[in-house]
Amino acid sequence: MIKNHGQKIFDFWNICYAELYGASPLTQCQVDHYKKMYFNFISIDTLSVIVDKADNVIAFGVALPSFTMALRTAKGHLFFRWFYTYISSDE
Repeated sequence: MIKNHGQKIFDFWNICYAELYGASPLTQCQVDHYKKMYFNFISIDTLSVIVDKADNVIAFGVALPSFTMALRTAKGHLFFRWFYTYISSDE
């Protein structure tokens, strides 16, 4: 699903943010970079995409896991949050 709708998600993003002050559309180079960077580790369980009958993206959402336990373990220091998140995910 991510590979099928990845480009459509960013096209939808550009349409939605086109009228906002200070927003600029993402270039194709940026879109390709973000797809490569983020879509490799986004779980299908945390991504929701709503499409219409013509298979156009009309809404999407991405949920992220809570970093609460990781931040508590790291005493609020964000530098090592990925390490503590990895350790706390085993519990």
